[in-house]
Amino acid sequence: MERERDLERRNFQLRFEQFTEEQDGLRKEVEKLKEKVKLINLEKEHMETQMVQLVEQQRCQSPSHAAREGREVEEQRRKDREEELMNTVQRLTARIQSQDQNLAEAKEDNIVLRSQIRGFKEEKRKEAKEGMRFKLFGGGKEIPTRNDNCEDPEDIRVKLRQAEQELSDQKEVNSQLKQYVGEVLVNIMLTNPQILQKD
Repeated sequence: MERERDLERRNFQLRFEQFTEEQDGLRKEVEKLKEKVKLINLEKEHMETQMVQLVEQQRCQSPSHAAREGREVEEQRRKDREEELMNTVQRLTARIQSQDQNLAEAKEDNIVLRSQIRGFKEEKRKEAKEGMRFKLFGGGKEIPTRNDNCEDPEDIRVKLRQAEQELSDQKEVNSQLKQYVGEVLVNIMLTNPQILQKD
């Protein structure tokens, strides 16, 4: 019985020693954690101070900086709008030119077609008169109809463009020829001027 109590006492003592050691270890751990918390709080205060300084600095700089940025954004917007308007104007100008060209061509077609219709009507009247005269005198000869002025307006335009191109080419050749003759005369005057002198 005494022995069992002794064992129990030793067992209890061992557990108490273990508990004390664990408690000491926990106390040391708590101390370390408290130190870490202190360091973290110090770092947090330092960061907050820096943050306040940055906010203050930005507040001091922001009016001029924001105004400059606003002006730049506004300028870019204005440039973009201006470019868009220029493109629109160019597109509309090209469209108007195309419509003007089409209108001019339609007017030309109308003029040519009216002229052709007048010619046809004139020919028809002549044929009717001649036909009546031949019938009166017993003639059965047909009068050939003239289709000389029945050209398509598009063909006329093509011919006109070709003529304009040929005229432009001729002007270019004339200009080159004039330049060449001028250079030849200058060379003659420099090398042998007596050729150009009158006797």
